[in-house]
Amino acid sequence: MKNIIRHKKDKVTVVLGGDLRKDTIQSTKELLNPLVERHSRIEVDFSNVEMVDSDGLGVIIALNNSLRLKGGSLRVFGVSESILGLMLLMRLYKHFDIEGRPLPGGLDVCS
Repeated sequence: MKNIIRHKKDKVTVVLGGDLRKDTIQSTKELLNPLVERHSRIEVDFSNVEMVDSDGLGVIIALNNSLRLKGGSLRVFGVSESILGLMLLMRLYKHFDIEGRPLPGGLDVCS
């Protein structure tokens, strides 16, 4: 699946097309870096992401750092339960907004 970019007046949403791993992050960086130059609010949809390694998390952390330097913000949503657990363990919720995927029965995992 391809990455999708949705532009709105005050933000941009990036729908990731697959996992964030060492062998895929270069194309993700090439997608995200130009967006930081033009937007201060970026949302990243993780609905299609099942696996993230340390390099992939590094890309998201670097994106957040770049946005914060210019007074912007990052929000990630649609995060799977396992990736959400890793993000919570790393306390990334202290740096940007994270929302998990809805759980069966309509419950939602949010930080």
